Amino acid sequence: MKTSCKIAVSLMAAALSLSFAQTACAFKVGIAMPTQNEERWMKEGFELRDKLKSAGFDVELFYGGDDDVPIQQRQLPRMVKEGCNALVVASIDGNALTQALEPAQKAGIPVISYDRLIMNTGAVTYYATFDNYKAGVIQGQAIVKALDLDNLPEGEHKTIELFGGSAKDNNSKFFWNGAMEVLKPYFDDGRLIVPSGQTKFEECAIDLWSNDIAQKRMDELLGKAGYKPDGQGDKHLDAIYSSADILSSGIIASLRHAGYTGKTAPVLTGQDATAYAVKSMQEGFQYMTVLKDASVLCDRVVEMAKEIASGKDVEINDTKTYDNGAGFVKTYQCEPVSVDRENMKKLLIDTGKVKL
Repeated sequence: MKTSCKIAVSLMAAALSLSFAQTACAFKVGIAMPTQNEERWMKEGFELRDKLKSAGFDVELFYGGDDDVPIQQRQLPRMVKEGCNALVVASIDGNALTQALEPAQKAGIPVISYDRLIMNTGAVTYYATFDNYKAGVIQGQAIVKALDLDNLPEGEHKTIELFGGSAKDNNSKFFWNGAMEVLKPYFDDGRLIVPSGQTKFEECAIDLWSNDIAQKRMDELLGKAGYKPDGQGDKHLDAIYSSADILSSGIIASLRHAGYTGKTAPVLTGQDATAYAVKSMQEGFQYMTVLKDASVLCDRVVEMAKEIASGKDVEINDTKTYDNGAGFVKTYQCEPVSVDRENMKKLLIDTGKVKL
């Protein structure tokens, strides 16, 4: 290439770079996260903020107290008033933001629903999440494998109790339905039973993903069903389906108090690949978790923001799964990954995703 051509190409590249930088600097993104009191949200909020800033955006980050819905409801109109050009919202209660998002909708400000789908409003422009149904499928498959349900001798069964996520989080039903699809054949033929009889999502949902509520419910199950570390028959609890690590932490606290150890604990699932979950897997209290890599999701949202700011079409890969009550939302689904005791070092510790 001639020198003059190289100079022209370099100048063009610099101009394009400058053009985006100017667009981004003029573009302000408001982020609303649910709580600073849960490891996952604390880390993701700041990671997303920093990545958006590195891409040239002006960013405001807000947390909704300790999952305080009224605080988040006040924050969203404030972001619009303060000149945000796009909002990224991880809702506390997906059903409680319709009115709070009206100013954004009236102003034509794009709203990216982050991981948790915001319901019953046409204000949501895009949804960035993971394949949440698949996350539940992964959890169900882990239980089948751990209990070796496909090779149970005829007439034998295993016991399980079920913990679903918050009914206020639209994702909870996807996790639950994915896991139950896998486990249903074993419930139907009696290879897997729930001694408490609590098998409906509404009976097993833990409000606001509270580990305290999960612990209290586990205490009640241990007492009513008479489960013991050395229990026999239906007094022996073989597995616990838990939608997320935050619930598993409360369940484990209950098990410890009841005298369980890492060697006698039931097979326990989780999700979010928290440091607590990794420690629990090392100790034998938790069998697996699901990694929904925050870096992957944050990178996707940054790309969405770039595309919005530049006036380009936003890349999506799903238009038929997530109906928020006002219509199907344009979605980008990232892939969840199963993590157990065998691969957690490679996937979480060695990569630095979890620091113990």
